[in-house]
Amino acid sequence: MSGAPVFTARANADPEATLTLPVGVLERLIQEALPMEIEPTEGFTGQWWVRTVEKLYLGKNSVSFRIRVQGKDVSYSRKIAGYPAVMRFGEVDLTFNCTAAFSYDRKRRILYIKPQIRPAQKADELLTPLLMAIVNESEFPVEMETLKPVTIPVGSAFMTVHSDISSIATADNRMMIGIVPRIQKAATK
Repeated sequence: MSGAPVFTARANADPEATLTLPVGVLERLIQEALPMEIEPTEGFTGQWWVRTVEKLYLGKNSVSFRIRVQGKDVSYSRKIAGYPAVMRFGEVDLTFNCTAAFSYDRKRRILYIKPQIRPAQKADELLTPLLMAIVNESEFPVEMETLKPVTIPVGSAFMTVHSDISSIATADNRMMIGIVPRIQKAATK
């Protein structure tokens, strides 16, 4: 059953389960989520969207892909030598090759992503180097929400499973998500 998520349980001594997602499943999940509006990076205004993510590859705790970003009413403002400076770009349509390393902080439930982008096509002479300078020097924290509890009927009783993400790793075109379940028996039916 290629492309389907694989659930595995570790030995009894380790109370963690691992959800393994092949790259094809992740690609479908991403495609279903697009287009996605994103918050502008500091200094930028306007609306930004991720339109496409292609050529997804998962290496050892890294990911690479091609991303197309579009913007409307885009401008960038900063103070230079104490004076305000504004660059107006208007409508933008940019494609980048991206490689990102990441790490997961279990206690804080934060996935830290450190991307490196480079133009995948002829670049805008002002905007592309500006975006590269900002993005390539940044680490982006993504707060992971608590997983919703799942209630399972077992005979005449119910079991509620509360889960926390304990780890996130990638290798060999697969994403492995470690999950620590806490099982609670509920009242009978």
